[in-house]
Formats: sequence, C-alpha cells, structure tokens
Amino acid sequence: MRLEEDIMQFKGALTAALIAALPATAIAQDRIGDGKPWQDYYAAMEGKTVAFVPMALSFDLAQLYDGAMRSYAEEMGFEYLVRDPNWSVEGAVQVAEQFVSEKPDIMVIHPLDDKAFMRVVRKAQKEGIYVIFMNLRSGAGTDFMGGDAFIGPDFDAFGRKKAALAAEFCADSEEKKVIIVQASATNSVGITETNGTLAEFKENHPDIEVVAMQSAEADPAKAKAIVSTALKQNPGVCAVIDQWEGQAIGIPPALEEAGLKDQVKVITSGGGSRTNACNNVENGNYAAYISYNAGHQSYMLKGLIAEVLQKQPEPGSEQFSIYNDFVTITADNMSPNACWDLDFYTRPLN
Repeated sequence: MRLEEDIMQFKGALTAALIAALPATAIAQDRIGDGKPWQDYYAAMEGKTVAFVPMALSFDLAQLYDGAMRSYAEEMGFEYLVRDPNWSVEGAVQVAEQFVSEKPDIMVIHPLDDKAFMRVVRKAQKEGIYVIFMNLRSGAGTDFMGGDAFIGPDFDAFGRKKAALAAEFCADSEEKKVIIVQASATNSVGITETNGTLAEFKENHPDIEVVAMQSAEADPAKAKAIVSTALKQNPGVCAVIDQWEGQAIGIPPALEEAGLKDQVKVITSGGGSRTNACNNVENGNYAAYISYNAGHQSYMLKGLIAEVLQKQPEPGSEQFSIYNDFVTITADNMSPNACWDLDFYTRPLN
C-alpha cells in the first residue's frame, strides 16, 4: 500500500515538473476561441452582407449554391440576400441593380448571359462591392473577365473531352456523324465548350462529321426536337454531344422514338447531382457524363467569401480565376460517391 502511494506521489511530482518546463505558450491560456486568427475570422463575418443573383432557383445547381451560402450565413453571422429572376436575363440584371443600391459586401452572380452584367458589375465595383462570377464567367473566349473572381469549370477542356469521347464511341461507325446540342449560345458553355469541341475534332479526329449544331437554350423539349430532326435528316449518327444536363434529359426520348437508343451514345455534363448524373448513367440514358462537382464548388465559394471578408481587397483592383477539376462518369467507373445529394451540401452546419 505504501509503495502505491509513493508511486502516485512520484507521478504527480513528475507531471508538475514537466508542465513547469513547458513554455508559457504551450499552456492553455485564458482566451476566447483559438486566439487572434480565430477571432479575426469570426469578426470579419459579423454584420456583413452577401447577395446572390441566380439564373433561377428552380434547379438543383442554383439550389446548391443558394443553400450552401444560406447555411454558411446562418452559422457565421452575416446577412444573406437572394432574389429569383426565374430564367429572365433582364430580370437578373434588375436584381443585380437592386443589390447594388443596397450595397452588400459581396455579390455572387450565376449568369445565364455572357455580357448582360458588364455595366452593372462596373457600377457595383465603384460602390465597393466585390463581385464573384459563379460557374459561368463573363467575357467567355476573350481576355476580358467581368467581376473580381471566377469559380467554375474549364469548359474548353470539357469540349475537348466530349469530342474525344464521341470519337471513341464512333470508332466502329462507318459514317462517324455527330450532333452537338448547345446550351445557351450567349454564355461560356455555349461559346467556350463549342470552341473546344470543334478544335479537338479538327486537330485530332478529322474523320468526325458534325452534321447538326444548334442551341436548345436549356430547354429539354427543344433538345428533343433538335435531335429528332437531325436524326431524320442524317442517317448514321453515332453520338450526341450535349452541353448541359438540364436539357439533355430530352434527348433519350428522341433516340427511343427513332429506335436508336442503343446505337447513338449521349454525352452530357453538369454539376454532378445523383438525380441528374449517376441515375441517368446507370439507367442507360447517358453513355458518359462529365461532372464538375458543384458540391466541391460550394466549398470553394464559401472559402472565397471568408477570404474576401477578411482581406477586404479593393473591388476592381485585381482579378483571378479558380478552374475546378472534373471527372468523367460512365457505367464502367461509377462509384457510390461519384455524385452528390443536395441535402448534404445545404444542411445546417451545426
């Protein structure tokens, strides 16, 4: 019994000696949180305002960005504003104008039109508002970039990858005919991705013939009509390259009606939600789907908001881009975590 008491006393003395030998900074201090960096981080958010101008709030990509910023605002203590222009370019510009008059610290724009926001962005920057373009940049295909920052996919690489996939799917086809269904012809998908696709065909697959190319303007009914007409006019089509999942869902019914669902491969792309991506690869609607993983984009957006509110750069003083990576999903490589669910990224943060 005495031996056990001696051991306990020795351990206590040793612990006290070790603590005494530690530098003062290694001992827990009487402070709030994790010191000044922690305090600066939260203080930078408090009382600030972030505004979002979506294309519309009726589809999962915009709902993801909206939900991610909303939950982040609730957690961090800044005000979050959003108004739905419901697919109207003019309405979206009006929403941006309204936000400029309300002077948020940051305005995030998800633009349907490539050039419509140029004037209002310059006005916002003069008012001290930092402008982030999300997923679709302004000034596509040019050296001009509207706003202060851009987060989104490399649509040139998308276009080239889709062309390479089409060439692969058409390798055994005698006629090697391809249909391209563009998204909006006035944003960076329609402009930059089309250029990438055509360049890849010209440089590396000159035997591929593009027999039809038309914009469906994000409408699945238009996508179906474009493909139906092109199939009737061009026997021997082996692949359809589509530029956005929201309209691509109209293409499989066109192939079904023509009796060509097994012969013609559909390639499309988007944010990578389970509903729009993995489910349609699994059921055979799409032979390949290129995902830029909008869930990861939402983390990048929240990180940029935190950085801007802490550093407070002068709007219009410098510009930068973050092109996020992408993955090609097919029936052969699809895994359980290849796609995301909206609820996961828009859930409350605590």
